[in-house]
Amino acid sequence: MSTQIILAPAVPADQLRPHDTLLGDTLRRQVRERPDAVAFETATRSWTFREADADANRIAQGLSSLGVGHGDRVAGLTRHGAESALLMVGASRIGAVCAALNWRLAPPEVAHVLNDSQARLLLVDREFLPAIDGKDFPALQLTLLTDGDDDQRPSLSGWSQPFDAVDPKRDGGPEDTGLQLYSSGTTGLPMGIGLSSR
Repeated sequence: MSTQIILAPAVPADQLRPHDTLLGDTLRRQVRERPDAVAFETATRSWTFREADADANRIAQGLSSLGVGHGDRVAGLTRHGAESALLMVGASRIGAVCAALNWRLAPPEVAHVLNDSQARLLLVDREFLPAIDGKDFPALQLTLLTDGDDDQRPSLSGWSQPFDAVDPKRDGGPEDTGLQLYSSGTTGLPMGIGLSSR
């Protein structure tokens, strides 16, 4: 079973509140309105909105402990499951930007994107490790796995668990970059495309 991401139903623009317009606020709103409803569900685990919020806060605190802050990039080379969404929300809560890598990119393209984005942390599915192993990424401080620890890399959940689940509330502004995507690179190297936090 693939991850099902269950977020809020679309809210008409005229009903948006100013504090509900940023990337990290969608989850905060769900915690206020339905904390015990299921937010994410996978074949092995489910998260309520309250649990997802706590995990996103721990990730934000962990990123802060690495010196990651406003405008810094973290990256995900995953099939975009619940852990990727939690990393994106956690990063947004300290004003950092999540660069979502297309897992279909060739290893040289992955290397280009990681170096171009200057990602400080990488979340990776175990199956994509061959795309990064043995390569040099000067900005990268930490690589985490979505699916359990290995000898060299902890899992996202294992790494973030010791951090406080307190919301740092240091989101960027609505016009700040909140997500960075990369083109497929069909006519050259992939190019970064920033999307605002709104």
